[in-house]
Amino acid sequence: MPFPHENLDAYRMAVEVARWCARQTFPELRRHLREPLIRAADTLVLQIAEGAGAKEEQARTHRATASAAAAEACAVLDLADLPGASDRQDQLRRIGDLLASPS
Repeated sequence: MPFPHENLDAYRMAVEVARWCARQTFPELRRHLREPLIRAADTLVLQIAEGAGAKEEQARTHRATASAAAAEACAVLDLADLPGASDRQDQLRRIGDLLASPS
């Protein structure tokens, strides 16, 4: 039997984005952005998972934290200018939409 988060589109997309982020090589002048990107992407995944099984008030807090992490990751990708980043940013925005209106 799966955990509640394992059936969420937002969770599955977040895992995909986090794995992509961890595989990226950064240009020398932007190397300092790698760790914040990975941390934000990992936080996004973990907060979605934790919030999926939480009571509503706690779930809202986890969704807000996850949404902030998605925004941070999106901003880092703006700065890093990595190949394929715009596709990941589209996913991050979609995740943000899903977190704003949970079903």
